[in-house]
Amino acid sequence: MAGNGRGNGGKFIPQSKGSQNRDMRPAPGPDLRALLEKAGQMLSQGRGAEALPIAEEAARLGRTSPEAAHLLGVCHLQVGNIAKGIEAFNRAVMLAPTNGMILNHLGVALCQSGRAGEGISALEKAVRLAPGSIEARNNLAHAYNEAGRFADALTLYEALVSAAPTLQPAWQGLASAYSKTGQPERALATLDAALGSFPDHAGFVSSRGRVLLDLNRITEAEAEFRRALSLDPRQADAANNLGTLLEERRQLAEARALFQQATDARPDHGDAWFNYGNSLEKSGDLLKARLAFRRSVALRPQSARTLAALITLRRKLCDWAGLEADQARLEAMIDAPDFPKRPNDAPSPFSLLSMTVDPARQLRVARTYSASIAQRTLRWASALGPFDAERQPIEGRRLRIGYLSPDLREHPIGQLMAGVFEAHDRERFEISAWSTGPDDASSYRSRIIDAVERFEDVRTLDLAETARRMRAANLDIVIDLAGYTAHARSELLAARVAPVQVNYLGFPGSMGAEFMDWIIVDDIIAPKGSEPLFSEKIYRLPGCYQANDDRQTIDADPVRRADFGLPDDAFVFCCFSMNYKIDAALVDAWSAILARVPGSVLWLFRTDAAAAENIADAFVRNGIARERVIFADRLAKPKHLARHRLADLFLDSFAYGAHTTASDALWAGLPVLTLKGDTFARRVGASIVTAAGLADMVTDSMTDYIDRAVALAGDREALSAIRTRLVEGLPSCALFSTAAIAANLEAAYAGMVAESLNR
Repeated sequence: MAGNGRGNGGKFIPQSKGSQNRDMRPAPGPDLRALLEKAGQMLSQGRGAEALPIAEEAARLGRTSPEAAHLLGVCHLQVGNIAKGIEAFNRAVMLAPTNGMILNHLGVALCQSGRAGEGISALEKAVRLAPGSIEARNNLAHAYNEAGRFADALTLYEALVSAAPTLQPAWQGLASAYSKTGQPERALATLDAALGSFPDHAGFVSSRGRVLLDLNRITEAEAEFRRALSLDPRQADAANNLGTLLEERRQLAEARALFQQATDARPDHGDAWFNYGNSLEKSGDLLKARLAFRRSVALRPQSARTLAALITLRRKLCDWAGLEADQARLEAMIDAPDFPKRPNDAPSPFSLLSMTVDPARQLRVARTYSASIAQRTLRWASALGPFDAERQPIEGRRLRIGYLSPDLREHPIGQLMAGVFEAHDRERFEISAWSTGPDDASSYRSRIIDAVERFEDVRTLDLAETARRMRAANLDIVIDLAGYTAHARSELLAARVAPVQVNYLGFPGSMGAEFMDWIIVDDIIAPKGSEPLFSEKIYRLPGCYQANDDRQTIDADPVRRADFGLPDDAFVFCCFSMNYKIDAALVDAWSAILARVPGSVLWLFRTDAAAAENIADAFVRNGIARERVIFADRLAKPKHLARHRLADLFLDSFAYGAHTTASDALWAGLPVLTLKGDTFARRVGASIVTAAGLADMVTDSMTDYIDRAVALAGDREALSAIRTRLVEGLPSCALFSTAAIAANLEAAYAGMVAESLNR
């Protein structure tokens, strides 16, 4: 996902050497003066890191000098130490309480730290004390603009460009305020006027590209970003914006290089660090991504989205030290009345699914996140006009069903849905599939293409053209199989491409979106009384909500434990869930099980080498020998299913349960022990295990989970009976009755459409 903002919205005027020496008393002595002059010169050259120790020495010598404290604050800001900068500025204000310039810089630092209310108060006082300060007035206008006080920002910016027509940040800020108030044409006119005076100003060119991007004039926007970078390769906003554009186009390597270019040019660019971290994560370099996210969090400590991204990345690395405190801080941000503190700063709802965040907070985040999607969509969807599909009665014709997904390939969604696509009743339903993700040329991709009447690969189309095509298909209902997962295009749903829009299978939670009408669940996923935790209307399928494919092939070649490093005589516990679903509490539970079952081993999936090492280390700290934790690597699906035969019992995860992973184990004949939790993502295991005929394998507490695992490991006869019951029931159980699942979905879709027609 792109960062919280793309820059070019005006800016705070940076502190200059000249602005640090006004109205400061007492005057420093000669030694202090030399230090201040030296540090000030370095600052003016952008050498903040070199200036910092000199400024610290100056502050030590001049304990009563407001100039020394002020200079130290400026140094801290230039190197990104915002909290220390605020501390130094506060000391300077105590020493010189009527100095407008110190208050100006304190206000800037407070705003940059996310304390916008305090920052604006300081800047307003600075303007009162120094009404002639162009710098303070611009910074106040920028603070208003960032805080959403657009009328105040416009008033100040318009006065500034009139009084100081050469003040470049004011022109950028004015254009930004026009853009944010829905006046993109005035924003472009403002930038064109500025470029008339400064034709080679890279910042204005970059800002123009930003406005064009908001107008969905993608080609022109890209040209402007590239032009800005040709004028000034250190134009960080242009590099960040172009990187975001290219990342959305999936030109990932070039995007990553641009984000790095932006952070090199402006080490204090929090959005660029966030985007750089995302790009590194997508490339698989999780350790570097962690550093980038930490840098972004340091620059934007009040950003919920940035903190959530860091927590998620650390969960992928199984780096759990201090994670509970970080999550508590995130929950406090979510609970704050002014959440989110910055526009579009809600975390991705998907990132919360693996945290122990309660469902009410998950819904609040989803509502806020979806509202930002809807707001962004207005920028381009307004050109399409209002949604006005022809509403035909459904009697006497086929229902037109469209599936929207980036995962119509060899992916858990493609694997679960392939059989359902094939089982749909072609005489009653016209099925189309709209693919927004990559084509992997897999057998699953081919099966899905062959199973539907219309397959549209729209991944290279822009959102507006895709929405036009989907509207032109005159769909009765669209089923979103992605939610807020990778490559999803929720903006299409926000633009409304069908009269009925349904959240199903891809995202295990409420989307919190006004543009989503229904969610498909079951009685275990969403028991009676849980309706307030969903923004969508609830449709409960009989049996189990999860689609499955009863044609999945299991490799017939013999498998041996020795081939996978498993001891022949051990009891093998297994969990092939992604590593981010594992946390310290789960390792503690598994350690307790291993300690009580001598000679047993735990077989886990390795999604990242560093994560696997961290998991193994955690077991060692719990007294479990490293050799008792064995890791498996990725295999082709038929062989992966086959190796389940080597395990004795699958242990489900807690914070985010196994979904497709648990279905795979059951299909291969491996019993699954699960723990029913309090959210959608934590109850799927209970749903699918019950639908497989093993309701007795659902536990309600961690103690019960541990005791049951130990008891089964000690009673091979009882476990064998459970396995036999599972295998014999597979052909008829609700979980793998693909034709029945398809029929249940068809009944759901028909009912939803009929209800919408009768409104």
